[in-house]
Amino acid sequence: MAGGCFKDEGPGELTFAPITTEPASVGSTTSEPTTSDGPTTSEGESTAAEPTGLAFRLATLSIVDPHFFLVNNEATPVTCTDVTAGLNAAVNKDVAEGGFNLVIYFDELVPDAEMRLFQGDCEDPGDGGLWRCVKRGNTLQTVFDTMQVESPCSTIDPADFQAVNLPTINDPPGPCVRTQPLDFSVAVSNSAGPLFLRDAQIVASPDSLAEPTAITSGVLYGFLAQAVAEGITVDFPLVGKLTLWSAINMPQECNEATPEQLPSIDMHEVEGDVLTGVWIALNFTGEKVLYTP
Repeated sequence: MAGGCFKDEGPGELTFAPITTEPASVGSTTSEPTTSDGPTTSEGESTAAEPTGLAFRLATLSIVDPHFFLVNNEATPVTCTDVTAGLNAAVNKDVAEGGFNLVIYFDELVPDAEMRLFQGDCEDPGDGGLWRCVKRGNTLQTVFDTMQVESPCSTIDPADFQAVNLPTINDPPGPCVRTQPLDFSVAVSNSAGPLFLRDAQIVASPDSLAEPTAITSGVLYGFLAQAVAEGITVDFPLVGKLTLWSAINMPQECNEATPEQLPSIDMHEVEGDVLTGVWIALNFTGEKVLYTP
């Protein structure tokens, strides 16, 4: 904040004065004001707010289960090509270049802390220092209740995922931060719409709870309903736009090529309704950033 006084020397002129933290001594004729630690002003322009809280930018983000396939029904026999690695490579290239930024934010990292997840606009200082991030305008954020746990950190049910993929799903070591189950939307790239997940959780294991500098292991998992996946289009290289569900729901002809990935379809009860869909798990790591509200 800045206090001001109007001087009638022209239309709308405003002179800024710093806020004093101590009153002047009684009887004194001059007093050097002590300014607050907040943003100051100069010639009517405000400086940026000081970074607050603790924020991490997701440095890597990869879908582990289910796998995604492009199906060529015109071939004899039908061919199914696993494109999961290619999609993850494209997403992580965008992340590394700063084109896609998901930010996890805490006011402070303490037990039962509130956690926020949102898309950010982030810049690499280019000198090896911390990235600087702000929340992207006109985008929603999700607020989570959290708990600090020792072990086990995740509550993943092995029956929800393919046995061949289970060993590669992150199992963050304790102590870690785990969110309460929640229905929320999360973007996983700039090219696809956000995934609306049911009963989803985030588990993050920082390198230190006292002075963290990174999230060394994290996993995000939840149930993606068929109706949601059918409404999301993805731009697949060399193929064009396809719905996400068409890349998940493989025909039985693909069973011979990738039997360990079938069946990929699950059922899940939500508020008394049984939904068709798939459980999805994403591995991530994070790097500490300077976050400015």
